[in-house]
Amino acid sequence: MAVLFLRNVPRDVIKRLKTLAAHEGRSVSKTAVRELDKSTRWVYNALLLKDSLRKDSPSLDVSVEEVLEIIDDGRAERDTRIDEWFVDR
Repeated sequence: MAVLFLRNVPRDVIKRLKTLAAHEGRSVSKTAVRELDKSTRWVYNALLLKDSLRKDSPSLDVSVEEVLEIIDDGRAERDTRIDEWFVDR
């Protein structure tokens, strides 16, 4: 494994990471690594989508707009669950 040092991390980001880590019973380091992993996974999705839109690629019968709508719906559902979690606390 590699080591990553981050500078100039805003205090509110650190506070949110600590809160999330405490809620999950994990270390801040493990929580930060997991969040970085989740936030960078989209890179491969974007590359796959770009490749699928080439003229010589087989048709997926899905438009970019449909994909974006599904993503937006998923994010809205996730945000609602997060908001509900904070209201219940």
